[in-house]
Amino acid sequence: MDSESRATLVVELASEQSGLVTSRQARAAASVTPQQIKRMADSGMLQRLHHGIYRLAHVPDDKHLDKRLAWVALDPEQVIWDRLDQDVPTGVLSHRSAAEMYRLGDLDADVVELTATRRIRLSLPNVTVHRGHLSRDDWQIVDGLPVTNPVRTIGDLAATSTDAGHLATVVRDALTRDLATTEEVVSVLAPHAFDYGHRPLDGQVFLDALIEQAGVPATTLAVADIARKIAGATPSRELVSSQQSIAAFAPMAAALAPQMERLNAEVARAITPLLKAQVTRTITPALEAEVARAITPALEAIRHVATQLNSPELEAARAAAAQIPSELETMRRAAAQISPQLENMQRAAATQLNSPELEAARAAAAQISPELEAIRHVAAQISPQLEAIRHVAAQLNSPAFQAMQNAAAQLNSPPHEAARNAAARANETKR
Repeated sequence: MDSESRATLVVELASEQSGLVTSRQARAAASVTPQQIKRMADSGMLQRLHHGIYRLAHVPDDKHLDKRLAWVALDPEQVIWDRLDQDVPTGVLSHRSAAEMYRLGDLDADVVELTATRRIRLSLPNVTVHRGHLSRDDWQIVDGLPVTNPVRTIGDLAATSTDAGHLATVVRDALTRDLATTEEVVSVLAPHAFDYGHRPLDGQVFLDALIEQAGVPATTLAVADIARKIAGATPSRELVSSQQSIAAFAPMAAALAPQMERLNAEVARAITPLLKAQVTRTITPALEAEVARAITPALEAIRHVATQLNSPELEAARAAAAQIPSELETMRRAAAQISPQLENMQRAAATQLNSPELEAARAAAAQISPELEAIRHVAAQISPQLEAIRHVAAQLNSPAFQAMQNAAAQLNSPPHEAARNAAARANETKR
């Protein structure tokens, strides 16, 4: 199989998986090596999303791309359709990510959350993989992705201590949009009632508190629940009998239909002006007041900004900013004038450094260096003798040597000289 055929198989595989393909899937389906798939990415055919996971280039934007990428990363070996045929496809989207997929509540879903039956660690950023039990009844496919059903999602959010305010909005949307029954919600909330400050296992009280917090009338939930039960119920004997009775009255209803239409038209003509007047009297002032409350802070902020824009300080700043370009232009011209002078100085310095006189000075210095080294050697040898001379000179200047000099001077004085002469004559006489 040539490279072009392999590339075609990889593109077809990615097209069947919402534009995603892994290097392992490409190797299994078309014997494509990691080097070959890297070349496809370098050529612009594929876009690398994560290590070993690629996406077809130039495909439409996918609002669930981060969730799809995380789910594919759980098991990069198997293709998507094989995983979706499993009872538990190596993890499913859950918790806040599942609520976002169903558009339940107003939770922040900036982290992709999945649930798997075994511990799995992903190196993807902003991805959390919970570990928990899963069965085929716990999930369903939404936009090509396995997602925990609304009832399981409510239970998971309660188990992870989602704040009651956000949990209430999820429960409200699930019940009013016919995605769960009150009995199902009570069942999954019961194990967590005590954690939210209610009696242990009292899911009904927990649900009532959430409904009250979400501001949903009880009648709305009751009507939705009755309609759901009727839609899903098997026709009973009484219901069949009622349907037969209704069928017997069908001809009479057909005869009365024109009169009912005229009556409805007359009622509409009579009531419409009254309704418009009532709406004008009650709703219009409330809307005006609400609009005023919403717009007034924004208008105040705009006025404040406008005041600042017209302030003397801002005007002075504008004037200073207007002067900056001219000053910059003056600096550029000065720099342009200085540049030739700097060039001349650099050339003159280079010429002097290469002049014959400087070269002769370097040669003379090189010749003097051995003589200087010899002088340093002689100086090092006579240093001890100079130190001894300094020591003798210090002793000659000491007080003791000075006293000896004074005594010698006294011995050479006239009285001492006369005494020595008398002693010499006396010795002569004795002999």
